[in-house]
Amino acid sequence: MESIEAFILAGGKSSRFGSDKTLFMFKAKPLIEHVIDTLTPLFTSITIIANNPDKYAYLAKPVHADIIPGLGPLGGIYTALTYAKTESVFVCAADMPFLNQEFIAFMLQIPPMYDCIIPCWEGNTEPLHAIYSKSCLPHIQKLFQEKKYKISYLFQNADVRYIMDDELTFYAEHPSDLFYNINQKNDIPPDSSIQ
Repeated sequence: MESIEAFILAGGKSSRFGSDKTLFMFKAKPLIEHVIDTLTPLFTSITIIANNPDKYAYLAKPVHADIIPGLGPLGGIYTALTYAKTESVFVCAADMPFLNQEFIAFMLQIPPMYDCIIPCWEGNTEPLHAIYSKSCLPHIQKLFQEKKYKISYLFQNADVRYIMDDELTFYAEHPSDLFYNINQKNDIPPDSSIQ
């Protein structure tokens, strides 16, 4: 299996949440720590992409600000690929406390012959739970020149391996559970320890 670094995108504005959701206490620890704990057995290198590195210093992980600020998740992916020492990176969001280790391990075993490896359930792609190769960099740079900042534009030009419903249901009865993210406080499951 190819060596792959993990990058956590923590640069969102949390405008719908009302405060910094990455540090919101969920089941006794911040959301981002749930993500790190899930990824740690799978990756030897975990890096955070965030525009306020100081607030994540306590995690003792490398933190990089976006190389080109203000371009959203595609800018975060570009930053991850630029800093990565490996040919491919696993990218996920900091607000996904229910990541599935077995499913991520399955993704890591897919032969690295694609630009992107993207889950897709019921027609919905999950670009912030995906693997990207450095071969994406020229495509992303071209999109920036064209002022196209939606990640979906990248998939139109890249060689993509989609992980479809029939593969996803092996890991979760409802594939959406694999990618559950918290955008606002209403998204927090009722059994969580809300302070």
